[in-house]
Amino acid sequence: MKLKRTAAAVVAAVMAFTAVATPLGDNIPALEEAFSAGAYYSVKDNFYPVTLTGDGAVDMVNVAVAQTGRKDDDDGWYPNREAWCADFVLDVARVAGQTGAVPDAPANAACGTFRNALVKAGAIEVETAQAGDLVFYCSTSGDTTYHVGIMKDSRYSVEGNALLNGVFQVVDNRDTMTYTTTKGLSIANGDIKRVFIRPNYSNSSNDIGEVGITASDLANKFNWLSTQYKDGEYWNQYNSAGLNGTGPNACPCEAKGYGFCANTRYYKDGCPCSCGYYTNDGVVQWQCFGYASKFFYLTFGVNANKSNIVYNLNEVYAGDIIRYNRHSIFVTKVVGDTITFTDCNYTGACKVRWNGTINKNSITAFEYRYHMSGNTIKDPWSTPVKDSTPPNLTSLGEEDWNRNGMGFFIKANATDNVGVTKIAFTVSANGRTKDYQANLEKNNTYGWQYISVSDFSNFLGTYSISCAAYDACGNKSNVRSMTVTLDKGTAPTVADKTIKEGTYCLRNGVGLNMDVSGGTDENKNPAVFYEHNGSAAQRMKFIYKGNGKYLIAPECSTTGKVIDVFRPTDGDMDIDWGDKIDLYQNDDDEAQEFYVVPVGNGDYVLELASKDNFVIGGKHTFSGANFYLQPYLNFAPSQRFRFTDASGNAVDVCNHSYKETRTEPTCTAGGKLTKVCKYCGKKVEETINAPGHSWSGWSTTTYPTCTAQGVEQRTCSRCSKAETRYITALGHNYSTEWTIDKQATCSAEGSKSKHCTRCSSVTEVTVIPKTAHSYKTTVVAPTLTSQGYTVHECTVCHYSYKDSYTSQITLPAVTGVKVKTQGSTSLTLAWDKNSSANGYVVEQYSGGKWTQIAKSFGNDIVDYTVKDLKADTLYTFRIKGYVVSGTTEYSGEYTRLAAKTRIANVGTFKGSTVSDSAVKLDWSKNDKASGYIIEQYKGGKWTALATTKNNTTLTFTVKGLASATVYSFRIKSFRTVNGKTDYSEYTSLKAATSFGGVNNLTVKSYTASAITLAWNKNASANGYIIEQYKGGKWTQIAKTASNAVVSYTVSGLAADTTYTFRVRAYKTAAGKTIYSEYARLAAKTRIANVGTFKGSTVSDSAVKLDWSKNDKASGYIIEQYKGGKWTALATTKNNTTLTFTVKGLASATVYSFRIKSFRKAGGKIEYSEYASLKAATSFGGVNNLTVKSYTASTITLVWNKNAGATGYALEQYKGGKWVRIAKTSSNAVVSYTVSGLAADTTYTFRVRAYKTAAGKTIYSEYARLAAKTRIAKVATFTGSAVSASAVKLDWRKNDKATGYVIEQYKGGKWTVLATTKNNTTLTFTVKGLAKGTIYSFRIKAFRKTGSTTEFSEYSGLKAATRK
Repeated sequence: MKLKRTAAAVVAAVMAFTAVATPLGDNIPALEEAFSAGAYYSVKDNFYPVTLTGDGAVDMVNVAVAQTGRKDDDDGWYPNREAWCADFVLDVARVAGQTGAVPDAPANAACGTFRNALVKAGAIEVETAQAGDLVFYCSTSGDTTYHVGIMKDSRYSVEGNALLNGVFQVVDNRDTMTYTTTKGLSIANGDIKRVFIRPNYSNSSNDIGEVGITASDLANKFNWLSTQYKDGEYWNQYNSAGLNGTGPNACPCEAKGYGFCANTRYYKDGCPCSCGYYTNDGVVQWQCFGYASKFFYLTFGVNANKSNIVYNLNEVYAGDIIRYNRHSIFVTKVVGDTITFTDCNYTGACKVRWNGTINKNSITAFEYRYHMSGNTIKDPWSTPVKDSTPPNLTSLGEEDWNRNGMGFFIKANATDNVGVTKIAFTVSANGRTKDYQANLEKNNTYGWQYISVSDFSNFLGTYSISCAAYDACGNKSNVRSMTVTLDKGTAPTVADKTIKEGTYCLRNGVGLNMDVSGGTDENKNPAVFYEHNGSAAQRMKFIYKGNGKYLIAPECSTTGKVIDVFRPTDGDMDIDWGDKIDLYQNDDDEAQEFYVVPVGNGDYVLELASKDNFVIGGKHTFSGANFYLQPYLNFAPSQRFRFTDASGNAVDVCNHSYKETRTEPTCTAGGKLTKVCKYCGKKVEETINAPGHSWSGWSTTTYPTCTAQGVEQRTCSRCSKAETRYITALGHNYSTEWTIDKQATCSAEGSKSKHCTRCSSVTEVTVIPKTAHSYKTTVVAPTLTSQGYTVHECTVCHYSYKDSYTSQITLPAVTGVKVKTQGSTSLTLAWDKNSSANGYVVEQYSGGKWTQIAKSFGNDIVDYTVKDLKADTLYTFRIKGYVVSGTTEYSGEYTRLAAKTRIANVGTFKGSTVSDSAVKLDWSKNDKASGYIIEQYKGGKWTALATTKNNTTLTFTVKGLASATVYSFRIKSFRTVNGKTDYSEYTSLKAATSFGGVNNLTVKSYTASAITLAWNKNASANGYIIEQYKGGKWTQIAKTASNAVVSYTVSGLAADTTYTFRVRAYKTAAGKTIYSEYARLAAKTRIANVGTFKGSTVSDSAVKLDWSKNDKASGYIIEQYKGGKWTALATTKNNTTLTFTVKGLASATVYSFRIKSFRKAGGKIEYSEYASLKAATSFGGVNNLTVKSYTASTITLVWNKNAGATGYALEQYKGGKWVRIAKTSSNAVVSYTVSGLAADTTYTFRVRAYKTAAGKTIYSEYARLAAKTRIAKVATFTGSAVSASAVKLDWRKNDKATGYVIEQYKGGKWTVLATTKNNTTLTFTVKGLAKGTIYSFRIKAFRKTGSTTEFSEYSGLKAATRK
């Protein structure tokens, strides 16, 4: 019972038990960093005993105080290497029965994790302590925890691992306010603070399972139980509610021959009588485990649960349940290694046994045991194992060979110095997490666990697994993780005869054969894994039934039984995964028909024909394990079979159907025919012989010569290979006529020979004698250095001799040297021709020496201009003639000349138009001049206009000139010094008078983006130049080439903007362009019109006009074109009216409309340009749109004809928008079939008529319709003869159907044979038919929803009865 208590009552109970002690003072520091001590170390079994009160806080204080003075060097106490203050608190909680409030976990013995675990268990932090609270000494920041104890009241505590008189021990009446660390940190100095935690203690009366029980108590209990559950009788007969549930009668299940209760071979959920089980906290526990669990409850008063599980046999106690080798026993006594127990079902029945014995060391396949906390009855000499070394988890992996469609096995290996007691797996998949306890084997170093996909809603995908091992002291190993991916495959169903009929053995991927258990011919005899022996139980006859289906008949059956999927008797008899495979009589049932599906590498899977992707495989793969129906899983070896003969030799069973690939042969190399079986992938290759070459005739590629062979070639017409052969050389064919090879000369003999007519070879070479000389006579004139003479030279051999010599001549000096012309920067020198000279050399005296400045190469060049001279400067020159004789040049005497350059002229000389009768001349000042002479060219000569008297007059206007005329002018400077006048050279120019310009420049037209300028024609002009002022300057924008072009449009302008332009005429005369004066004009563009202007059909008599707002406008004017002119329809008074509906129009007619914006400002109205459009009224639309017919994938729409239409446009709503799917070109087409639709789906369509008028397409209003496709029809529908009078119809399940309607064609019409009430009935046998007759059948699926029934299309077939 629960006890109420107060803080005062707790203190009173504590003080009644504990003698008063003196406070210990402030010089007893605890061991610092106590909570980093490492693994938890329990010595609770060596605690001094205390009688528990049932009050958690009182019991915690009493147990702790009872241990006062216990030291770390006491025998069986905490080792002195441990910082054991936290271990002490945890062990106190264990002895006090408060592990729920003070959690029992090794990780809690480390710093803050202890406090966190307390809070998770319901503890709270309090400001003022009371008895039973835990005190934590922490740094003021809370980051470090130094020590922990158990409070006796609000100030004093009892603590383990406290230092007293130099020894670490359990200290009572510790004053918590005086706590000081060995490093001098203290509460008094403010370095340390106390944190009080109040655990959520349980308070109850003495539970028998929570206190120490004496051996005599247990003996008495067991003696009494043996009188209630008698040896040799059946326990818990008919699930009696009382303790005495045994009796002499056998369990009804056993009486029926089932062997024992809950035999799932016959009942998936246990036997109907519910005999032989015990309900532990709502969980049914069968057989021996249920018996042992019930005894645990009757002994201790509580049910065994996971908190009682221990995974080792190191310490076994009376009252323990031991689970090993899939059997459970209840321990009644332990002496040494001998365990005495009681159990049931040891004979395979539910009978009770007492005083069974077993040696602890002989227990195999140990799984776990249940031990009651507080029960300390054990053999007196056993001592607890003390260890802090964690196990080592060395491996974690999957048993790949055992993977199947129902789950997979995982395994782990671990080692430990005192022994592994538990290997735990945590598996996560499909959003779920489940913990598993491994089955320990191999001296508890190897653990395995089967992970069933049923634990994860039959999930096929990736499983995440983590694993850790534990030893007897609760030490946890390292953690290993892995993933396992169950890759759900798709068995490639082949509804065809994939293998040859025959008898074979089936060996699967784990190396075991399919075997009929025991080889007996009994219904429900299971198919199991077994080693190959070739017996009749393993020889399976495959019988082909058609449509890819096979029966599998073991030879051990003498009555024709076949392999069958066992359907449990759970009412609906549905086939599902997990059903076992057995032997059963052949009753043409869907559970007996299999596809034999090749899956590569010579492997096959046996797929149940009526269940897609359900194949035969194994959950367990040891010899004797059952075969089950499983989902197909890629690479599950238990599901993949190979065919062998009785001796175990592989057999090719495939009913090969080959696809051929041909590699054609060449002339010299054979080809290849490759055939690959579409079922098993077997490849067969055949060689095709080479046919040899097919040669063409010989043709000459290289013709023979006199000395070289020729070549002939032929080519194969198949491979284009070429072959050659040689033609014999022709030999020489010499002419009978002589050929002169070398003419004879006066200095050399000639030769002649006879030549080959085919090549350059010669024969009979003969010498031709020399000829006489043929002279040429040349007279050589005398020179300055040599005589003249006559040369005679042979024109053939060039032999020569001289005669007729004449005297040599002399070279006179150059005469007539003068200055030919004189410039300010150049001087032209001239002299007389010297007939005796070959040329002349001109030299200038400069820099104190003579320098050659020119040399001519002919005596007719008799002048030279010296350039780059300085004005008004005196220069000296000399000239001589020269003659070249051979390589020697001979010179005559020099002739000298001094000459001066003219003074410089003006630097610049410009002319500009003044008017149509005057030109202004301007020049720059010449500082060296006395004045200037200006001349004009007229009357064929230059005439002086003016001579200035000074050098400061720098302009002169020439008047009285003709209009638009170009004149030539020149100027020269002069200087008068000492009565002598020097003149410069002339500088010339041309200047023109002007002519009449551009008149009447106006704006011809303007828009929002363009202005057109116009002006009068100027008959004297060649064209016009137009300029615009922009960017702060005048820019030429156009130049015309004709004076007839008298307008120009400036485009690309901004609306409502003023621009400035100027225009001038130009004329070309005497190579010079003459310009008129400018005419200027400022002009403004119109305001912008509306941005958009749209028209839409409102009805057959109205059109709606819409436009965008023009922020710059005051309103809008809307006009319609009618009666051959534009007529205003409306003028708005503001710019916010943006729509206008034109009514009273004719049906199906196209109308023209336009709009312009206007703006009123300062009494002035400005207009934009017009924006125009055409819009049409509508006409009668689509009437009576209906669904004519529909299937699972099509809908046919139909409507009435519209005589006024051109055609119709059809649209479907898909992807969130309307999409056109068809457009007819005739109004007579009044139906359309929409195909490619999904079954059982609603679609929306719309149709409208259209008409083409005045180049515009007019549309009617839409007619809309929603329509739904039929549910899918039956996918496969097959018929097979059952007998001479019956045909069996089979079909594939339609998940969307409620049932099926089967019909037969007879008497000229279709007649209903049957209507199923569900969609799981997939077969129907038609009986009473005629022998050897072909019948027609059809089936349709239907679905009922409320009062509505929907039908699919029909699937039909023809089937015949047997003959």
